[in-house]
Amino acid sequence: MLTHASRLEHEEKYLLPAARSQTALGLLRRGLREDSDYPRGRVHSVYFDTPDWKHLAEKTAGNRHKTKLRVRWYGQIGSNRSSGGCFVEVKVRLGSARSKLRLPAAPEAAVLAGAPLWDPVFGDLKALLGELGIPASGTLRPVFEVVYDRYRFVDPINRDRISLDTKILISRTNPLVCHGRTGVPLYNAVVEVKGPGGRLPRILERDRRLNLRRSSFSKYEACHTAAIKHAQCT
Repeated sequence: MLTHASRLEHEEKYLLPAARSQTALGLLRRGLREDSDYPRGRVHSVYFDTPDWKHLAEKTAGNRHKTKLRVRWYGQIGSNRSSGGCFVEVKVRLGSARSKLRLPAAPEAAVLAGAPLWDPVFGDLKALLGELGIPASGTLRPVFEVVYDRYRFVDPINRDRISLDTKILISRTNPLVCHGRTGVPLYNAVVEVKGPGGRLPRILERDRRLNLRRSSFSKYEACHTAAIKHAQCT
């Protein structure tokens, strides 16, 4: 099985109120080109962590070096159905630079979408982390699933890839690990800029209605804070 690796690249994130996301989407559609391969979709990410939440702590402690471990698959916006395959991913961030390693995995997305997070199918996927350079520690376990709508664009001026992520929420938790509020979107949406330019498209930058601000935003951390932090975890 081949490892699909991305080179270290620059990434910046900008937060905006979720209520302004449709305005931002309209501007992006007007000023940029939609990604020709994957213009939009529903993203599903099941995050793995240790009992002491090691990878979450890297973010909350403000470490420059952060690692996220997850299983990801995709669906259509507005639909609860998932199709196609899934990927095991390791995302490594060093300051504003990031790289992502991913491996295609055997289970179909529909199988993962229908299986509880304590199901052995997720434990089997954990073993693939070793092929990505992460020891498949017995303490790693799936903790919760984050879902959101993603719209992808290309900025022809700065040669950056732009994504707008909206309706970000925890859809379910692993009851053997923690309980928390699910199904409630965050108050923020996020624009991610990946590439050599690393700056907002002008059409967004000059629109003050959006109240955009640069941020080190993490969906994993934000969803944990909103839905899990004050709940009982094991």
